[in-house]
Amino acid sequence: MRGHSYPFSFSENLKFTDGKHTYTICHGLEFDPHQKKVLMEALCHVMYDPVEGFENLFGVTQPPETRLSEIIGDVEKHAMSSVKKGEILVFGHTHHPFINESEKLVNTGSWVSDSTIHNTIVELSGGKPRLSIFEGPEIIERAQF
Repeated sequence: MRGHSYPFSFSENLKFTDGKHTYTICHGLEFDPHQKKVLMEALCHVMYDPVEGFENLFGVTQPPETRLSEIIGDVEKHAMSSVKKGEILVFGHTHHPFINESEKLVNTGSWVSDSTIHNTIVELSGGKPRLSIFEGPEIIERAQF
């Protein structure tokens, strides 16, 4: 439906500094070889205004844990390869919450209840990210990227 005003907009990323620490926050679709911005915009439109027959638009409406199960490590490594010196990259998209060992790459996880771990939040302070389940325990395991 052209001309419809959707309650969301797309930004490429958000970059800010906290003292001497630089954070870049992005969605993460740019690290997924199966999705591009234009496809994500179309998906959001389909999910917001469902169209009969498009319930599983090329498989991208499957839960990310299912759709990305075979390539999630590659997506996360691709994200890590984009981290610039002195930067902490925070992204989502995969619904797989983690902080890597160097604490330079953080995945925010998901608030979608069908994700294995959901309702996750990231606290960014002093260059040390913390990942927790909302009103629950901190997630302290570290990925080895």
